[in-house]
Amino acid sequence: MANLKLDSLDYKILKMLSLNARKPYLEIARACNVSGAAIHQRIQ
Repeated sequence: MANLKLDSLDYKILKMLSLNARKPYLEIARACNVSGAAIHQRIQ
């Protein structure tokens, strides 16, 4: 596994998923002011 650098958006996504792992990508995207595709790519 490669060493990845996480930024503040990554930490915000992880925090939201840790509270509710079933939260839809679009809800996370709206809370983070980014697109759903951006959330999808960061989670992948």
